[in-house]
Amino acid sequence: MQLSNLYLFQNDIRYSHEQLFTLAKFAETNSFTNIKPISILRTSGDLKHYIRDGLHRCIAIYLAGRELLTQEYVIEPRNKIDLNSISYKNGYFTPFNIRTEVRLADLTEFREGLKLEIVKSKDIKYWIWDNQHIYKTIREWYHDNIIDFLDEKYPNLRVRYEQYKNGV
Repeated sequence: MQLSNLYLFQNDIRYSHEQLFTLAKFAETNSFTNIKPISILRTSGDLKHYIRDGLHRCIAIYLAGRELLTQEYVIEPRNKIDLNSISYKNGYFTPFNIRTEVRLADLTEFREGLKLEIVKSKDIKYWIWDNQHIYKTIREWYHDNIIDFLDEKYPNLRVRYEQYKNGV
């Protein structure tokens, strides 16, 4: 799978550069096959591929200078999860429009608020709709490609990784 064909599911990264560099160094000579595979969501209709879980590993693979190996990811069909709806059964509480929005990278505030609301109320959907701003934001042009995302948000990341490898 070519990394340049992958769209982002979230707005940013949570890992430090050093954490990404450690993963990238590993990815240069190893594969991510002994852990949960990277989850790629394929939409119906336009058949776009979104990184649902595993953005940091994808960035590490990019920094390592290679593409995703078939055994490192699984493709989930879009109909497995209705991203626009709350699903109590599946534990999905952050509905958003994947074509126009992205989830925030850090959902800590949302999760903590949700836990408190669950204790207070059996019907949490109104709280979720009132607090969308703490779990999603507008999709920017650079979220439509992992390479554009890195070039826009972290333009020197690849250079810094090379310096890290060379002990500079």
